[in-house]
Amino acid sequence: MDFIYIDIMIFKRIFYICIVSVFVFLASCVLLKGENYNTVLLERVNEYNSDINFRVLSKYYGLRCKILNLENTQLVDSVFKNSNGSYIRSICISYKNLEDTSLLDTEEINLLKNVISDGSNLIINDISDSISPNNIEALTDSAFNNVTYFSNNDTWKFEPDGNNISDVLVNTTVSADTFFKNAYTINCNNCVNLISDANNNNPIFLYNEVNEGKVFLNGTIINQNLNNRQMWNMYYGYSYIYGYIQNILPIMMFLKYSNGEMCWHSIHKYANLTIDDPYFIETYGHLNLHDLFDEMQTHNFHTTIAFIPKNFNNKFDTSIVNLFKNYPDRYSIVEHGNNHDGYEFICYTQDQLDTLNETYNNIWINQTPRPYKDQECDIVEGRTRLDYMYNGIGINYGKIMVFPYGISLSPTLEMLKKYNFNMTVNAQYKPYLLLPGDCDTTYDFYMTPANMGFGNFGVCGRRHPYFSSDPSKPNFLRFKLNMFIGKPILSYTHEGLFVNGQDAYDNFADSINYWYPDVEWHSLNFIIKRLYLEKLNFDSTIDVEFFGNDIVVSNETNKDNLYHLKKYETGNVPIYSIKIDSQTVNYTITNDTLEINVNIPAHCEKEIKIRYYSGEKDFLVNGNYVKLERINDTLYFDFLVSNMGADSGACPVCVYYKKGNIDSLMYLSAVYLNSYCSKMIKLHISDSLDLNNNMIEIKLDQYNLIDETNESNNNYLFSLGIIKQEHKIYGYNVKLLKFDRTNVIFRIDSPANSICKLEMFDITGRSLFQHDYSINEGRNRLKWGYSGCHKGIYFATFKMGTFHKTIKFIKY
Repeated sequence: MDFIYIDIMIFKRIFYICIVSVFVFLASCVLLKGENYNTVLLERVNEYNSDINFRVLSKYYGLRCKILNLENTQLVDSVFKNSNGSYIRSICISYKNLEDTSLLDTEEINLLKNVISDGSNLIINDISDSISPNNIEALTDSAFNNVTYFSNNDTWKFEPDGNNISDVLVNTTVSADTFFKNAYTINCNNCVNLISDANNNNPIFLYNEVNEGKVFLNGTIINQNLNNRQMWNMYYGYSYIYGYIQNILPIMMFLKYSNGEMCWHSIHKYANLTIDDPYFIETYGHLNLHDLFDEMQTHNFHTTIAFIPKNFNNKFDTSIVNLFKNYPDRYSIVEHGNNHDGYEFICYTQDQLDTLNETYNNIWINQTPRPYKDQECDIVEGRTRLDYMYNGIGINYGKIMVFPYGISLSPTLEMLKKYNFNMTVNAQYKPYLLLPGDCDTTYDFYMTPANMGFGNFGVCGRRHPYFSSDPSKPNFLRFKLNMFIGKPILSYTHEGLFVNGQDAYDNFADSINYWYPDVEWHSLNFIIKRLYLEKLNFDSTIDVEFFGNDIVVSNETNKDNLYHLKKYETGNVPIYSIKIDSQTVNYTITNDTLEINVNIPAHCEKEIKIRYYSGEKDFLVNGNYVKLERINDTLYFDFLVSNMGADSGACPVCVYYKKGNIDSLMYLSAVYLNSYCSKMIKLHISDSLDLNNNMIEIKLDQYNLIDETNESNNNYLFSLGIIKQEHKIYGYNVKLLKFDRTNVIFRIDSPANSICKLEMFDITGRSLFQHDYSINEGRNRLKWGYSGCHKGIYFATFKMGTFHKTIKFIKY
């Protein structure tokens, strides 16, 4: 009877296992149908910090993560496979779950080992000395020995290995204020160390090879998770006591290695030095551009000058101009504000300025708010100035804004987008003052090459190469961390760095070139145009995430590929057109994502340009409102500029004096015009100009910065002689024309018939003569004979209404 009972129980158990297996298999088939995964997370209902971080980091790298709850999931071979039958590349489990026999039995451990042997990689997090290491020993064929607690008061070091898993961090050391000083040392035979103490005696992150796959053992203490703390805060080690980078960096290294091109990544390593403020003279402060060029040639780096547009029409050193024109692989320029007069792109209102000073200890106490309209005029004027300079001396510029002293508020960044700047590059990574709608709270904020949460315009960071501008204290770690996540090495300085010689940057450049022989030094414009991330999809197409409005995407593979180009696009500025290599293309915007699909042949590149629309505007000069007038001693040319469009905005205005084949710039600026409104511009004209035979030309938006509803009415040519005949140009004025021993002759200008009171004085102030003259409109001559006066100094005083002038002359 007992025997029969046992048989029935065994039968029931076998039946139950079969039923569960069938359900698991069917569930797996449904789960995998038409879907593929890059990573598998083996967890339980109560997630550990490492589980959360693995899941979020998989998302960060663009990987699809399958989450299996070990409390209700039987592990079978199919759950580790994609629809094509290949094993998923990355598996993650906490050491606490791995050694829990209620979650994993021997058969499941053997299955996991077989999956790794066939090419999958497993990372085991949270390794400590509090649990018996039975399963980890089985997975590593008893290579794992033991684990001990270790406190490192010195530094941690990233070790090299044959698979470049440590990537750009190889041989880098980090201090305990960046990387948590406490960890667990893992003793394992035939393992490859990835992170250990500086003496390489205490490895805390390593791997053991199991046939085709690897088991990664992570002994770092993961005490923070990405649900509670932003990634950048952990990654860059921002902690008042200890760093947080150990919470995520080993997992990031594991995911990058295991998934390769299927992770978001940059295909190039780029580097650049930017020097703020100089222009084309020799020398500028402590900077000698010729000598710096020699250093660049010898030490292989590129310098971009952040050029202040107000210097656009200066007298330049021809040899310096030729240096930039002849060696664009070494020298380039981008825009640096406009006038650089303090924090010129500061906030718009006094309340905002007061808030800034309260927050930042009154560092802007001497500044004044700059209204939005003024900032728009500055931006438009700066672009127009550099366009004029480019057309004059042939040096082009990158449409990148480097703000003086600090980034403006997000509406100004949106304005940069509207006027088709490609990006802003600054030491800041966000505005000092955040406004409603600004976003710096996403989990991956500051962990992509550019932040898009402010006016939906790309904000890219840069850093000084040295601590405290001291060339003996390079800041390499931050640049390496940037490069690890696909950011370029963007360093900047001012002329003061070169106070002790033009070789001040050589050590930094030499180190970068030594560590990364494949690094490419280019202009800031070149790099920003190629600032994107890409990843390979399961269907062999390639996704591209980009951040600017002008990018160059390269297909560096040996076959033609379909690229899905994607950009975070809120639609805050309407798109006017999108072109690929000058051909207009279709695009879609769904859920704040702009997408363009393009086929790129092998070893070719395509340039994608988004042109944004700055509103319905139509600028024109009304020829019926042009005049010459003289006010006191100054002659003015007045003209009326109008905006007949429905949207307000800044209008670039250039005025040229044309004499024969020579055009001389008289005026370049930007004026803000409300919709359907006009503004009179009063332009001073030198009396030395010939008003009879020459011309004045007005050009609105000369360089097509703004798309107008009517582009044909922007240029106006006027004859000064005709304007002189048609308009009253005389104001009150007196000039000494001629004098000799007997007579003195004055020219008196009057806008209308008037009385001129003339009084003559000698050097002692004694009045010699006074008389009232009737003066006609226009120009009059007045002659006074003084033959009876002695030789000496005399004064003539003229009064016409409120006009008063005294002229000194000498009788000989």
